[in-house]
Amino acid sequence: MRMVREISSPCNGYIKNILVNRDDYVYEWQVLMMVQNETGESIPIHLSSSGYIDSLKVNIDKYIEKDTLIGHLVEDTLPCGSD
Repeated sequence: MRMVREISSPCNGYIKNILVNRDDYVYEWQVLMMVQNETGESIPIHLSSSGYIDSLKVNIDKYIEKDTLIGHLVEDTLPCGSD
């Protein structure tokens, strides 16, 4: 079964960096994008899951609001080792 997670914005602001592309494999907590909020701070966008980027719905300098859907991740459901 395919598990798809939504990637959404943690705040209002402008997309300043997109660090991944569609079909890229990403790891848990890897920074996917950076948003510059209304006070000028750079806020990272990341997920607590690893998997493949299925879609990206934003471009650099696009203004987004908090909780805006900005992409999808297909979760890697294979178990992995950990210390």
